[in-house]
Amino acid sequence: MPRSKVSKGPDILKFKIGIACAFALTCLNSGGVPSAIPARQNKEVVHEFRWNAIDKASVSEAKICPLLFDKTWAYSLEIDDGPVSALAVTQPLLATRFFTDAPPGIKGGKRLPFVGGIAVIAKSASGNSSTLSWDQIRTLEAAGWEVLNHGYWHAGNSWEPKAAMSEAQVENELYWSQAVMAAESLTHRQPTHMVYPNGYMAYKPFLEKYGIRSASRVAGKKFNMSFGGDKLDIDRNYLDESVWSKAEDVLVGFPDKVGDEQFMIDFTHGMDADPESANHKRWVKRLDALSNSYGEKNYDNIWCAPTSAVIRYREAARHAFIRLGHGLLQVRVEAEYADSPITIQLLDIPESDKMTAPSGGSLYRKGTTVWVTFPAPPRSEFKPKVKCVFSCPSGVAEFEQPIRFAGVRVYQTGGKAIPVKVQLIGVNGGIMTLTDETLAPAWGVWQLFSLSPMRPPMYVKEVRVSPNPGLTKMEVWAESEGGGR
Repeated sequence: MPRSKVSKGPDILKFKIGIACAFALTCLNSGGVPSAIPARQNKEVVHEFRWNAIDKASVSEAKICPLLFDKTWAYSLEIDDGPVSALAVTQPLLATRFFTDAPPGIKGGKRLPFVGGIAVIAKSASGNSSTLSWDQIRTLEAAGWEVLNHGYWHAGNSWEPKAAMSEAQVENELYWSQAVMAAESLTHRQPTHMVYPNGYMAYKPFLEKYGIRSASRVAGKKFNMSFGGDKLDIDRNYLDESVWSKAEDVLVGFPDKVGDEQFMIDFTHGMDADPESANHKRWVKRLDALSNSYGEKNYDNIWCAPTSAVIRYREAARHAFIRLGHGLLQVRVEAEYADSPITIQLLDIPESDKMTAPSGGSLYRKGTTVWVTFPAPPRSEFKPKVKCVFSCPSGVAEFEQPIRFAGVRVYQTGGKAIPVKVQLIGVNGGIMTLTDETLAPAWGVWQLFSLSPMRPPMYVKEVRVSPNPGLTKMEVWAESEGGGR
């Protein structure tokens, strides 16, 4: 059966205001407290924080913190290719290292575990002996991890001429990887960060078209929060054992002292599960060094988060605006960039002023300085242009009403070469052969045959896949009439 499955401010904004000459807003209540600023044509998200301001002659200052919780630097760990070790080994190792949601130097913050990002290849997320299933990936997401796009086929490289991809092939790769990951992820949102397959940069010109706002690779550019950098070409430390074992320093890739607003990314294709192995011990030492020096037990100035979350924060900070009044803080973020929590530092707040943390957020004080963190607004479910409308064992899919056929996925197993023929039956009974080929040997792979995005969808009433014991499942995907991001 079918199934459905105001002007821009700088990076740090400061507004100093005397209450006697506070900004003019329409006052809607008898107490004269400024009202919330209406969203500009529904293109802004407004965070509002009120408190009982005792001293009416007070002068306050506010700024957007460069990083969440006003931490001084950010760290991310990317696990490429979706290996089973990400859930079995890496997540438990990170989960025993902590920082807090308090600014550096403030005690009593809520403990938060280190988390990372899982770079998923859409065709391989099947739960075989080496790669995670989507159920397992969703378990990682529930623990605070995020899905990173690593392509549909992990196709293309720059060192083999025959591996070069056309623009159409690149767009097909991005279109389908984003669609599948949005459909399968816990949040039903498409990833906002890509790990370039094989470091192949032909993807770069098309990333933002498909909702990808940042990307990383080995030999990319260093990304500093203050001075910026190319967010579509971020560098990361290569820590596969074959490379890392040749380095003497367990903190290879890190400066002697991590500077303010720096962003460091490590990556590997997997960690050894054996606690006695050299690789496992090396990871324990590296994570301990970061946790013990920069985590809750010491400076507590590290923010450990998926790369995508760090970049989304930076974008929110760059597209946010502050209004400050007597007992009132308003933060307006352009809606396109509002999918991140955001931290505001308030200065010169009299200690007599009573404050309570915003719902779902946090509040910390030190003397007359206050840090307020607003939670991210709920991220609405992605409304894809293409979605899976039928799932069944490989064979025939029939529809009572014609669908706008976009593509079909078939699950290949058995490890043998398999002949496959896919036919589309149009509304008038005409037959179109989408493919008639022999698949190379593979085990646990979702093969894809598509029309979208490079050809218009076709109205069909039936999809036929030639029967074969090596093709155990099929999914039919269709385009909606008005979907899209």
